[in-house]
Amino acid sequence: MTNENFDLIEITYRDETPEYPDFEVFSRRTGVFTSLEKAEQAMSGQIAASPDTRRFAFRINRNVLDRCVFGKSKKRRAYLPDGSLWNETLASEIHDENGDLERFLGRTADKMRFNVGDLAEVWRCDRVSLELVYRLPPTPDKNPRDYKDDMYHTIDLFGEISRHDAVRLFPVRQKVNRELKKLLSDTYLKKVLKT
Repeated sequence: MTNENFDLIEITYRDETPEYPDFEVFSRRTGVFTSLEKAEQAMSGQIAASPDTRRFAFRINRNVLDRCVFGKSKKRRAYLPDGSLWNETLASEIHDENGDLERFLGRTADKMRFNVGDLAEVWRCDRVSLELVYRLPPTPDKNPRDYKDDMYHTIDLFGEISRHDAVRLFPVRQKVNRELKKLLSDTYLKKVLKT
């Protein structure tokens, strides 16, 4: 018997016409499975059963059973609405039996989904906001340590910088008007010139 399970989470648009700079989404766990393969099969089944739903994304969390982990997961994977894998975390958030964290070895170029200055949709539980990527996770040559280093830094319209694991950033899927793009670029440049 395995000591892991896999939560399948479906994220859907709450707004009829979602618009940037931010909009609401709704997340719900649609199943718990004994393997990643079964969770992905169920996701494919949901897509086939309702291909026209207002789906934003899917997420699969790999969890450890019979341990207090305080909302952390062993790994997380993000999928686009069509079920294609978009990104995944590269190190566990959970300490092993010895109390150690898995070493994060860095993100190689093929594992980076964004560059500095790119626009991204950032998912935060019930909201998604358009933000600009400010800093990338470290590459293997930068001596990363653990999952806390595997983060993208983004900047929002108000100049707030925040950190997000890789499965919270998604590609921009709507048209971004010129004014909003300029506002984000100006905010970004002010921050860069300040540091």
